[in-house]
Amino acid sequence: MADAEMNRIWAAETWKRMEEKLHRSLLKNGDKILYTIDKNGDGEDRYTERPSCWINGFWPGILWQLYQGTGDGGRKALYAEHAKRMEKMLDKALFETEEGFEGLHHDVGFMWVPTSAASYRLTKDPASRRRALVAANYLASRWNPDGGFLTAWNSKEKEGWSIIDTMMNLSLLYWASEETGYERFARIADLHAEKTMNNAVRPDGSVIHILHYDVRTGEALESFGGQGYGVGSSWSRGQAWAIYGFMVSYLGTGRQEYLDTAKRVAHYFLANAAQSGYVPHVDFRSPEEPVLYDSTAGAIAASGMLMLAEAVPELEKGLYRNGALLMLKALEKECCDFSEDTDLILSKGAEAYRYRAQKYIVYGDYYYLEALGRLCGRGIFSTGSDGSGR
Repeated sequence: MADAEMNRIWAAETWKRMEEKLHRSLLKNGDKILYTIDKNGDGEDRYTERPSCWINGFWPGILWQLYQGTGDGGRKALYAEHAKRMEKMLDKALFETEEGFEGLHHDVGFMWVPTSAASYRLTKDPASRRRALVAANYLASRWNPDGGFLTAWNSKEKEGWSIIDTMMNLSLLYWASEETGYERFARIADLHAEKTMNNAVRPDGSVIHILHYDVRTGEALESFGGQGYGVGSSWSRGQAWAIYGFMVSYLGTGRQEYLDTAKRVAHYFLANAAQSGYVPHVDFRSPEEPVLYDSTAGAIAASGMLMLAEAVPELEKGLYRNGALLMLKALEKECCDFSEDTDLILSKGAEAYRYRAQKYIVYGDYYYLEALGRLCGRGIFSTGSDGSGR
């Protein structure tokens, strides 16, 4: 049997194992939105109760992926029913002043692409379309025209801050332009991506998490370590956001510079992940001790590299596809927990280096499931997270 077919079978079998566990988790938890599961006792298991929490899109997004990937009509209806109810739970964040204006920031794409944009793509629900477009306008309102970037967070002290995570949220703006025909959304996304490419990506392919710009001139003033080890380090999930995020902008614009940037960051990521058996450390430039991993970075990077493999010439595809497979299989062996002991699957996740905690985190499951779906030939499921609108 050819390697490609064996890999497809492995991906399909692993995807099915994930569905079985996630289905059990849904039946157990109902409309609780899962966030982190801390089985090691370093903290408390958490579910999201605050509607404006940036994590809120991933669990219903997982349900839409399961909806599209299953042929079981009963399960299909169950996944859609719960995903729709969770989507409506986020209305408090989107439409009420305290939660919305004061609670939402650069991460609205993470919240409404996997929920409302996914729902509209699959069910053509006009209410879902409206929610996603309202969220896109929230994100567009963060545009600083003098500085040329989308502002992260909400405090006056951080008015000039921009973070690599925002690259992932640009998919909402590209989607909004395709959906409405208004170029302004995609134009903002393109200009922000260009600014980030020129300032946050180092020549070697490593990435800065947080940049502070002059709000009037757009000059880069300083950088911060953010969720990585420190200033000048290389937070692995930030690297993964960059691979995936620049692919979003490449697919949204067709600009070769974004594809080349995604490739450069992917090369850096693969070279460093290889040093730890393809389960990435939290930061690629941190001390040897303590040993801290971030499986979520591997899942996100793998999904982004599979996007890359589809965009490059034939003789380049193997590098990115094989790199993604190495990470996905390492994550399955070292991190996937298919038991009934926890509600999530991917262990050894990390929210930030400073917490020194290894957890099950919902976005790890989301991107791992998405990457398996790409390998199975199921496309990009329902998320529209490639920015293509297909």
